[in-house]
Amino acid sequence: MTLYGYTVASLLGGAVVIEDIFSYPGMGYWTTQALLNNDVGGIMASTLIFGIVFVIASLLLDIIYALIDPRIRY
Repeated sequence: MTLYGYTVASLLGGAVVIEDIFSYPGMGYWTTQALLNNDVGGIMASTLIFGIVFVIASLLLDIIYALIDPRIRY
């Protein structure tokens, strides 16, 4: 159950690679183009968005983990 948080991170990293290879217009492609064009605002925005997605996924994982295992109390 704990590894699902790391799975979200690998999916985000995989999106960057796959969208760049197939030139699919998405967050990964936008991030790659921002890196190549030295667009500091785009790099910061994509880092912020990826970070927010990762934190929300971790929060949801902790909530689900607390529901599954009754020994955990917050």
